[in-house]
Amino acid sequence: MLSGYDTSPHGELLVSTFTAATGAFDPEAFWLAWDRGSEINVDTFGPSWEFWTVIYAELAELRKRYAVPPLDPSADATLALLSA
Repeated sequence: MLSGYDTSPHGELLVSTFTAATGAFDPEAFWLAWDRGSEINVDTFGPSWEFWTVIYAELAELRKRYAVPPLDPSADATLALLSA
């Protein structure tokens, strides 16, 4: 609400960017996430992706189906932030 962006997928990305400007931005983690996302075989941001058709699927199966590269736990910046 503070930023003025809406809750559309596009707005949520902008809210994330807005929030990151307060010092939470981790460029290394950002580009790692970017690289991993560029390797998947589905556009989860596109209008043709049907979120509701996969809500009961196993996470491991979806990661395999969408070719999601594994995330090395040592590169997970969220874990580092939570333990600080």
